[in-house]
Amino acid sequence: MTDVTNVQNAYQMVIRVCVRAPLNLIFAICIAFYINAEMAMIFIYVAIFLATVLAIALKLGFPLFRKVFKSYDALNSSIQENITNVRVVKSYVKRRP
Repeated sequence: MTDVTNVQNAYQMVIRVCVRAPLNLIFAICIAFYINAEMAMIFIYVAIFLATVLAIALKLGFPLFRKVFKSYDALNSSIQENITNVRVVKSYVKRRP
C-alpha cells in the first residue's frame, strides 16, 4: 500500500465515523419516534448506555494505548538505527577492492 492509499483510507474512515454515523443515528431516532414514541425511548436509553460504556472503555484504554505507542515508537527507532548501520557497513564492504 502506498502513502496515498493510506491517506485516502483514513479520510474515508473519518467521513464515516464523524459524518455518516451521527447522521444515521439522528435520522434513525427521528424515524423511531415517528413510528412509535415508547419504543424510541428504549432506543434512546440504549444509545445513552452504549455511549457511556464506550466513554469508559476509552478512558481506561487510552493510557494503555499511549504506553504501547511509546514502546512501539522506541522499537521503530531502534530498527531504523539498525537499518542505517547495516547500510553503512555494506557501503564500506562494497568500496573495498
